[in-house]
Amino acid sequence: MPSAAINLKYFVWAGLLVLMYSIMFWGLERADFILYFSLFSLAFLFHLYPFTKWGAQVNFGLLIGTGLVIRLLALSAFPTLSEDIYRYIWDGYLSQAGISPYAFTPDECTNVYSFQEYPVLRSIYPLLNSPSYYSVYPPVAQAFFTFGGWIASLWGISAAIAGLKSLLLIVELMGWFFVYQLFQIQKADQKWFWALWLNPLLILEWNFSGHIESLAATLILGSVFFLKMKKHYLSGILLASAVLVKLWPLLFAPFFVKYLKSKPEKTKWIAAFVITGIIGATPLFIQVQYFIHFKTSLDLYFRTFEFNASIYYLFRAIGSWWYGYNPIHITGPLCTILMLGICIWLYIKRRVTDAGQLMDSILIISIIYLLFATTVHPWYLSILLPFAYLNARWSMVLWSYLIFASYLAYSTLPVKENLIIVAFTYIIVFGGIWLEWAGRKSPQP
Repeated sequence: MPSAAINLKYFVWAGLLVLMYSIMFWGLERADFILYFSLFSLAFLFHLYPFTKWGAQVNFGLLIGTGLVIRLLALSAFPTLSEDIYRYIWDGYLSQAGISPYAFTPDECTNVYSFQEYPVLRSIYPLLNSPSYYSVYPPVAQAFFTFGGWIASLWGISAAIAGLKSLLLIVELMGWFFVYQLFQIQKADQKWFWALWLNPLLILEWNFSGHIESLAATLILGSVFFLKMKKHYLSGILLASAVLVKLWPLLFAPFFVKYLKSKPEKTKWIAAFVITGIIGATPLFIQVQYFIHFKTSLDLYFRTFEFNASIYYLFRAIGSWWYGYNPIHITGPLCTILMLGICIWLYIKRRVTDAGQLMDSILIISIIYLLFATTVHPWYLSILLPFAYLNARWSMVLWSYLIFASYLAYSTLPVKENLIIVAFTYIIVFGGIWLEWAGRKSPQP
């Protein structure tokens, strides 16, 4: 039985953690980087609580309750770290009004439709961060956005933010069920599960900012879980749905197929995956211009946007020295080609005979994708964190802390990255990855 003193420590720990998040949710702006990062650092240290000596006497009810209270508090808070949720609601509002979100950019929309006819658009438009771009969010993501848009049409933006984040939280809780089951299946250390539950990057990016990576992660985890349960159709459907939320989970599909033993199993999974993908992508092909618009913005994203990159920034520096300007139109596609080449090589070389190897493959492919990406926002990392904690990868836990430093760029206007900070964080990340993977004896490449 834990002593009264220990019990008091539990509640002091929980109270302080709730207080930290309350300040981050309601007391700070993105420009307040030093205060934000200080509180984030404390929350990160607090999330390691299950690994302390108190962890042996951990109060699971308090851990669950603390995490839930923090998540519920986040629902009504206006996101200050990212404006993405406003584009979600914009797209969703158009969808519920019968207008394809792929038909117009927000700038074009203001010229085609009257703010008097669609008054919510007047309120959202100033909050958008890329009004000149067509939507790059795939159809399953748009289906969720429609819920937020519907609420906005009835009760306004504040209600839409809370409603959309509530829907994503419900889905996320299903993801936590899948994570817990996978921890049980893998007989993984439960301390890692509770640490993941309290990871501050997940709470801020999923629950506070409302990013759809929580939806993608849930679908991927569900796909792995049902694959392990031999529910091949359902597994294929869920991974295809994840691809229709965030495109890059498509890189995982070959490893799912490789995991399956027999031809009938492979056939079932591939059929479910392909059919779901075709049906789910239909909104992009209702009119040819919708797909063209989607592809145009996607192409611009990979050839124009650059933020918090690692290997790409090295190529950019070499290219700028060689050409005298930033050759992103060359270095961006080059990074993509190299990333795909490594993924193909890993598919050929890696064994995927059990769920643990499949999840480790998902983790490694995610890391490779992010290391070669031109843009690495903090929320991108959140998709791989469940698999990192399942496989007890400390280097990824460290990255989930260091990546928050990228918000330093937003402490000034215009936004400007400190490349020394970027380089420093990636040196630590690369060093951690090398030490951890090199230190684990494994026949896998």
